[in-house]
Amino acid sequence: MTPRKIVVVRSGALGDVLAIRGVIRLAREHYPGTELILLAPGERGRLFLRPGWADAVHDPERGVFSWLFSREAVSAPSALRAIFADCDCIWSYAGWPDGPRLRLARLAPAAGILLVPSRPPEGAKTGIGEWLLGRTGEFCPGLAQTGAEASRLAASRFRLAEAPPFNPVRPYAVLHPGSGGTAKNWPLAYYIELARRFSAALDPAGRRIFPGLYATAGEPDGDLGRRLAAAVPGMSLVEAPPLGDLARLLAHASLYVGNDSGVSHLAAAVENGTGGTPEKIVIFGPSDPVVWGPPGARTLSAGRDMSGLSPEAVWRAAGLPE
Repeated sequence: MTPRKIVVVRSGALGDVLAIRGVIRLAREHYPGTELILLAPGERGRLFLRPGWADAVHDPERGVFSWLFSREAVSAPSALRAIFADCDCIWSYAGWPDGPRLRLARLAPAAGILLVPSRPPEGAKTGIGEWLLGRTGEFCPGLAQTGAEASRLAASRFRLAEAPPFNPVRPYAVLHPGSGGTAKNWPLAYYIELARRFSAALDPAGRRIFPGLYATAGEPDGDLGRRLAAAVPGMSLVEAPPLGDLARLLAHASLYVGNDSGVSHLAAAVENGTGGTPEKIVIFGPSDPVVWGPPGARTLSAGRDMSGLSPEAVWRAAGLPE
């Protein structure tokens, strides 16, 4: 029986939310006429509000959703009940405690409810996106996927035909030297050396391979982006842009290099309007790239102290002329 409405719940940071792409595409491909609602926080969730993805997106950290986390014995707000009205399935990958989960059941007592932890168990050797798909297939046997199909779904991309913001000089490369934690940052000196090489790189006809060169930075990255851009002549800084603008910039780049971060997951999750995808290189240290690597990106290991990978190795991985 085809469900009338599926509500998908996903919490977490940018990379965590983007890991639900495969589940959303699975639901959309198998149930094209089903209403598909996503509960995911802020701008991260709104990335899915586009044709072929979610029909509606709501932020569970705001407004009427506070009822889910309240201990007061009050009725659910009418606006919240309307979101779950006629819901046949709730797929929750948020790892919420019992209180919110029990209240989900009260909102849709007739719905089948899938409850999945927000992350794989220790020792898992499956990418997070494929792991979420596997738990979904266990709950709904008709949606079980082969390995190749799960990999395809987990690597689904948003196609962003809109021109990139900031009117970048094309073709261009983007470097993101920050992350959510210093232990995951490749040395800034290595980024500077790599960016200088990118700036000077020439094709066989003597033309610059990257006339445009951009450093990106957000609030968790401190001053790393500013320091990188200041150290490389001609490099521009794109600092704390709206997430949709950043996605468009990444979709139209020719090359992306960054640390294990939400921005790297975003770079791997987008493509431009022609279906073209930039080369994406993501540098890992303490985290396991098998589990946490962005699908479709080339992952390189720098070692636990992040200094074990040279700029030359990243240059070679990008396939650029020596």
